[in-house]
Amino acid sequence: MKVSRDDIENRQAILHIEVEEDRVERHLQRAHNKVSQRINIPGFRKGKAPRRIVEQFVGRDYLLDEAMESLVPEAVGAAVEESDIEATHTPLGSV
Repeated sequence: MKVSRDDIENRQAILHIEVEEDRVERHLQRAHNKVSQRINIPGFRKGKAPRRIVEQFVGRDYLLDEAMESLVPEAVGAAVEESDIEATHTPLGSV
């Protein structure tokens, strides 16, 4: 993971975080497992549909959103710790 830090006014900082592809892929796989347990896809038992089928059924953007829900807090937390920032508030993030 690459992290760069830009200090701005009022003791604030902007962190630019670049996450490795394999880490994103792990979170996408977790998102697939989570989504496939919640939906009914004709011809498959819950949780047994291949990722490609789940992706066609719910859309790639939906899976990406699910993956980002777990990836962003994890990456931001690691970046804050790595950058030696004493966070007094919950960090705001954008993708």
